[in-house]
Amino acid sequence: MPYPDARIVRCLLANRAGVDAVVPRTAEGYEPVFALYHKNCLLLMDRMLRQNQFRIYDFYQQIAIRYLAPPELPDGWRRALININTPEQLAQIKEDRS
Repeated sequence: MPYPDARIVRCLLANRAGVDAVVPRTAEGYEPVFALYHKNCLLLMDRMLRQNQFRIYDFYQQIAIRYLAPPELPDGWRRALININTPEQLAQIKEDRS
């Protein structure tokens, strides 16, 4: 995530009361990387990983979670949630910056 945004971090923190995780959810899906997880999630995460359960969506079904829809996110959220997964995507980001 080459463009993290402190405003989204503040938004996540402002919505953390009473839940185990706060996750942006857009038309493209969940944003599990740029999300907030309470430390009490660690035991369940560890257990799931040890059982070869790697789907974050299965994890979400077992915790108290608050999803943030686009209208709840600050302006510019699309740029902040850009994710790089391939060398081609990294090259594109570098090209866009020049």
